Amino acid sequence: MARILTPVLMAAASFVIAHAQARSPAVQRNKLQLSLECWRQNEWRAMDAQSVFKQQDRIRFRFRTSVPGYLYILNYSSSGQVSWLYPAPGSLSNRVEEGHEAIIPRADGSYLVGGPPGFDTLYWILRSTSFEPPQVDGKQLDVPSTLVSRCREEEPPAEVACVDKSAGPKPVPDPRKLQTALGISNSLVARDLTFESKPQGTEIGTDSDGASSGIIYQVRIAHN
Repeated sequence: MARILTPVLMAAASFVIAHAQARSPAVQRNKLQLSLECWRQNEWRAMDAQSVFKQQDRIRFRFRTSVPGYLYILNYSSSGQVSWLYPAPGSLSNRVEEGHEAIIPRADGSYLVGGPPGFDTLYWILRSTSFEPPQVDGKQLDVPSTLVSRCREEEPPAEVACVDKSAGPKPVPDPRKLQTALGISNSLVARDLTFESKPQGTEIGTDSDGASSGIIYQVRIAHN
């Protein structure tokens, strides 16, 4: 089981449709599919991406892409710490193939939710070429968020997951800030991404093929 430094873990599954730009019917969009699972009652169960997780919850992701490449995940924890979640040190490969479903971190692994109540921000980067993840220990991407995740105003029944609409997959407002902080030479551009809730999780649409600068988006994990 992989443990996230001090933060919570990731989330990614279903949520509200968010359009960055109008989609052109004449353009064939590339698609990424992301879903989030949590270990509940001795089995992995699909979760809403906006779920608010509890301390010691174990979570993992399912990821499928129509754009082959190399996947990297950077975690910015609720305490302000930065760490690479994927690939894990010593991993043989972080290559993802077109149409193949990958379980993140791996089929027999998971992430453990922990850290101060709030949000962990996971930056998902997909590139056509691999690169050596720069050292990020001790780096600070921004002032730690003081926001605390909340449920809806009405208290949900015990069997219904608490959700926070601020959580889940979202565009990265200014990828250049992340690029500068990490010292990545190739630009990271947040293309015209669209996010749409599907029965199997969240579908992320893009016109980018990841060849020039890569595809980047964020997944916010809420936890108490």
